[in-house]
Amino acid sequence: MYRYLTLGLLLAAIVLLGILVYKVMAGFFLPLFLAALLVVIFRPMHEWILKRLRGRRKIAAGLTTVVILVIVLAPLTLVVLFAAAEGRSVFQKFDATTLGEQLREARANLQLEIPAREEFTRIETAIDAMRQQTLPPNVEQQRDQLSYDAAELRAYAKELAIPLGLEWPDGDIPPDESADKTQRAWLDFVIPVERIGAELDEEVWTTLEDREQQQSALAAARGNFHLAIKEFFDFKTTVLGGSVRAWLTELANPDEQQARAYVTNVTGWGREQLVSLGGATTAYVMKFLLGLVIMALALFSFLLDGPAMLAALKHLTPLDDTHEDELIEEFEKVSRAVVLATLLSALAQGLLGGIGYYFAGLEPVFLLMLLTTMLALVPFIGAFAVCFPAALVLFFVEDRPGAGIFLAIYGAAIISMADNVIKPFVLHGQSNLHPLWALLSVLGGVTALGPIGILVGPMVVVFLQTLLKILQREMAAMQSPVAATQSPVAAMQSPVAATPELTGSTPPSPAPRPGKKQKRSGWKT
Repeated sequence: MYRYLTLGLLLAAIVLLGILVYKVMAGFFLPLFLAALLVVIFRPMHEWILKRLRGRRKIAAGLTTVVILVIVLAPLTLVVLFAAAEGRSVFQKFDATTLGEQLREARANLQLEIPAREEFTRIETAIDAMRQQTLPPNVEQQRDQLSYDAAELRAYAKELAIPLGLEWPDGDIPPDESADKTQRAWLDFVIPVERIGAELDEEVWTTLEDREQQQSALAAARGNFHLAIKEFFDFKTTVLGGSVRAWLTELANPDEQQARAYVTNVTGWGREQLVSLGGATTAYVMKFLLGLVIMALALFSFLLDGPAMLAALKHLTPLDDTHEDELIEEFEKVSRAVVLATLLSALAQGLLGGIGYYFAGLEPVFLLMLLTTMLALVPFIGAFAVCFPAALVLFFVEDRPGAGIFLAIYGAAIISMADNVIKPFVLHGQSNLHPLWALLSVLGGVTALGPIGILVGPMVVVFLQTLLKILQREMAAMQSPVAATQSPVAAMQSPVAATPELTGSTPPSPAPRPGKKQKRSGWKT
């Protein structure tokens, strides 16, 4: 009981201290993990440097650390600086005048101009004002107000008919089915307006004998008024070419006030983000520098004392040495394959994208190249998420359809296809992970852990797969001695021969399994 109590207290203390150690070290897991990945990736280079320095381990570890930091940080820093400079120049050019000119060019190229825009705007403004009016308490005042609104709407509608080349109906005549769609929609709008004037005409109104008839006439006039408003917006949708094209046309035709508001909101939001970023710059820089220092120190320590650390860790774990070696081998294999395949594919797509942007004549080449490289790391989005919008800008905004078509074809055939060439070439023979599990592990890793999940997700799945294989072998090894000793049928047929005490013979001892107990006790098989 004392031994069990001691073991329980020991396990409880280990769990408690493990939780505290996790909370203390949680902020440093990412630098340590990146350092371990860099050690695995650049281990052949470290072994070559160590060999050239004739076994001087400290000097070799320090030199390898410096070389790795230069290889990783120098290109990234240069690209980010160039991209930041180009992004600043693009942001400075973003104003209301430039946006208005670009929108006008895009509308002209896409044929999204609104015909008779001023007349449409005048009617819409009048309708908005009419909707905000309060209903007078007197019936005569209600009739006067509704008559005035109908006359105003009728006058604006006649002004709209001139630039559109539409005919005004002669009386309350239903639309002719042989007329085109626009003319029928136009008659559906203006005929209710004509009915309002006829129903509220002074001569007709004086013939109404009581208040009930007047209320009924006002209700009919209001119904036609609301019908006219509905038919007006349907008519505008017809003129603009349907619901989808009308939505695009409205979106591409903000007035000057709306354009200024959009630019003010966007620039204001950008300035707020820059101010908040500038206020937290010191904290971000200090955090980044601290993580970089920790990664560099861990990288040097892993290169110098990595084998000793692994040996100490293997003695602390209850797993067999062969299982630990298998897990370490899988970590090295999968991490090298995943990291190299992902980063090389992203860098290649970013470089190919930069070449395409340069020949297409786009100015912020480094900014677009950086965005292409970053989005190439994200599954299902990829580099085409930058290339395709850039091609649309060239085609519609800058009025260079040849360059836009070239960039779209180049992005689909060269940039995006590079991922399908580089990743299988690097991953070939390096990882036994099924493509479906690889895709799901990347997506799940990004969802659970953020960007670092692109690397951690596949490793977790491979570790689980390796542990399941080890468990399967252990269970098979546990069952094999029983099956190999004697089958149940043979034991039932010859019970005497199966019992060593009765036969006087001693069964042979099974061969001991290699493992930690064998190494620690000193005996060998």
